[in-house]
Amino acid sequence: METVYLPLQRAPSKLNQSILQGWSFNLFNVNELTEAEKDTLRVFLVDVSAIRKIKADAEAAR
Repeated sequence: METVYLPLQRAPSKLNQSILQGWSFNLFNVNELTEAEKDTLRVFLVDVSAIRKIKADAEAAR
């Protein structure tokens, strides 16, 4: 049997989920976006959330 070592990953000591405040997605910081860009991102995230809910409901109905 082979031994595998995985690095220890700890959760951050403080979690903040206020809407887009200080959040970074990939290579850009949402605080640097224009209001129009923030609105577009909000719409996108709401759509993603709705699709995930539809998929979860469909899985639960099976």
